[in-house]
Amino acid sequence: MAGRVTPLDSLAESRETLTRLEAQQGRPRTRITAMGLPPMTEFIETLLEHGVERMAITISSKSEASVTEQLERTRDAISAYC
Repeated sequence: MAGRVTPLDSLAESRETLTRLEAQQGRPRTRITAMGLPPMTEFIETLLEHGVERMAITISSKSEASVTEQLERTRDAISAYC
């Protein structure tokens, strides 16, 4: 399932299926990385609930002020998990 895109609303079902298949085949747990979601607490909580271990965060470089604002929002969102 490398590179597979799973919509957030079907993450729970997809994770259950993956866990079952891993167990049936005697494979280790797959590390899942979330991409494309804004670093907001509600997304982070959902990802954690379903065993997502990593979240790739992008920052657009429109202007220095925009980058600073995005970095500050990201810092605030993830600070509780560090």
